[in-house]
Amino acid sequence: MSRALLSVCFVFITLNVFGQGKKDSVAKVEGWSFGGLPVIAYNQDFGLQYGVIGNVFYYGDQGIRYPYYDHSIYLELTNTTLGDRRIILRYDARELIKEGRFRAELAQRLTSYRPFYGFNGYQSFFNDDFSTSGSDAFISPLFYAYEQNRINARATIEKNLFGQGKKYRLQTEVQLTYMGIQAPDREQFNKGKSEAEQAPDTATLYDQYVQWGIIPDKHKAGGTYAQFAVGGVIDTRDIEPYPSKGVFEEFMINYGLPLSSEAEHVVSLRLIHRHYQTLIKDRLVFAHRLQYRSFLNSNTPFYILQTLGGADDIRGIKFSRLMGDGVFGANAELRYKVFSMVIFNQNIYGALSTFFDTGIVTRAHQFDSNQVPDAFTTWVNQDAESWHHSAGIGVRGSLNQNFIVAFDYGRALDERDGESALYISLGWLF
Repeated sequence: MSRALLSVCFVFITLNVFGQGKKDSVAKVEGWSFGGLPVIAYNQDFGLQYGVIGNVFYYGDQGIRYPYYDHSIYLELTNTTLGDRRIILRYDARELIKEGRFRAELAQRLTSYRPFYGFNGYQSFFNDDFSTSGSDAFISPLFYAYEQNRINARATIEKNLFGQGKKYRLQTEVQLTYMGIQAPDREQFNKGKSEAEQAPDTATLYDQYVQWGIIPDKHKAGGTYAQFAVGGVIDTRDIEPYPSKGVFEEFMINYGLPLSSEAEHVVSLRLIHRHYQTLIKDRLVFAHRLQYRSFLNSNTPFYILQTLGGADDIRGIKFSRLMGDGVFGANAELRYKVFSMVIFNQNIYGALSTFFDTGIVTRAHQFDSNQVPDAFTTWVNQDAESWHHSAGIGVRGSLNQNFIVAFDYGRALDERDGESALYISLGWLF
């Protein structure tokens, strides 16, 4: 079955207020700058996406810190035909705290049919025909799905260290997360669909995991966590939105305090390495990222497990195809700036990229499989875990270096991970 992906509409709106910068190869931007993007897109995980993404930047009265902004406000209001609704409000302040930075986010993501493929990557059996109408093995279009309602509030403070400007920073974070889980709403899914397109009244993979005790009853409905994190950052990038040289190193350790009586305390570790190197001055940059995320204790509730797959890490493979207690991911990308110019005192550039993404589950999620019927034991112990690869291309359009419209198309290199996907968002992946 074809998984062709379509971008139907792209509108780039810009507004600059109080900007009186010099008209040169690079204009100095002052005051306020706004970028907005009405989006219509499609991918195999969430269907047709529609909505709006906007970003407001304030560069100060003199614009002396450009391309760094003093304040940024980001708003996203999007939905999809498969019920992935996102409401995101972010605030980023570089001048609110002396020698520091403050970021805050309030978000809700209601995913009516969130993909769920089991635990530990290739150890979980995957057959796309189970959810493909008309195939001999068809079970239900909702077979690999459950409903997730995530509400999240987060505040992060960074403080510069050692008198070295912003190169060395202490980072602290407080986060409150509610995660509601349940089986997908079959009746809502079937509304307006022909009989051939409807989901029959049959168990999903999530239902079976609950029935078999792989997902314990105490975890099946989700829970609430308060999280406290502390770590450090080494940042030598030249320009944060589009680095051409330098590194970004991050270390964070996180403690999760359950506010649900049936959940467990959790401790996790996050390590990130990014490196940027110019190959052709002002034109070609090689960038790569390594990331390791892992829980350090056992009995982790399934709804907060580490995941990889999709727009944020392995572009082109199924969303959250990898799910385990620990994961490792890597990205390598060539970025070529095709043009840059000043139009109406606005700095504009366009860029192309090609990338290779990969990842693996490094720490398997442990579960009790004693109740799994003999006929289904291979579903939870299919293959040994190995690397999940994808490759693809991207396009970027930028206003004043900070508002960057992003198109990425990635293709999975193993059919057990899916086929391909298109993503429309803001910014570079890393």
